[in-house]
Amino acid sequence: GSIKQVASGRFGVTGYYLSQAKEIQIKIAQGAKPGEGGQLKGFKVDAYIAELRHTIQGVPLISPPPHHDIYSIEDLAQLIYDLKNASPKAEVSVKLVASEGVGTVAYGVAKGKADRIVIAG
Repeated sequence: GSIKQVASGRFGVTGYYLSQAKEIQIKIAQGAKPGEGGQLKGFKVDAYIAELRHTIQGVPLISPPPHHDIYSIEDLAQLIYDLKNASPKAEVSVKLVASEGVGTVAYGVAKGKADRIVIAG
């Protein structure tokens, strides 16, 4: 098993993908640019990524910045609960960006019953 990430776009996240995880990590923000989403240069969009994203190989892509279904700690708690049910053997962690106020967010994540909180950046 390995760490499987669930990012804002949920691209490639399937039941099989989750079942292979030792840990499922919910990525709350892009490391260097929280809240802006990320850009994937065209040369990095290979056939596999193009298939997952329903696009054409070689076309630059933008990842959506926010999770479309997380507006509160209760929403995050629901996602954690759902992921734990989808893959009962896996621990669920939440990855946050080190920034001012991250402690308050981490407190909410802990209330959402994440097994681990990862603060990066």
